[in-house]
Amino acid sequence: MIKAKESVQKPALKVEDTVTQPIDEEALRAMIVEAAYLKAENRGFAPGREMEDWLEAEKEILSRFPSQAKADDDKS
Repeated sequence: MIKAKESVQKPALKVEDTVTQPIDEEALRAMIVEAAYLKAENRGFAPGREMEDWLEAEKEILSRFPSQAKADDDKS
């Protein structure tokens, strides 16, 4: 009997996980887009909370990359 290879999945990044190296802005934006989409999906895509979804997602993602958040602040 041939067994299928077991796929080994990397653990998902948790909110409390942080990364100290800066991340590419395009990758960072993609992560925020995905997180905001998932928030909207979880509430059934009901309209009217898109900005709230985005801001919460942005806050969550940036909290994982403190050096990136600092770099973004320095650009202002």
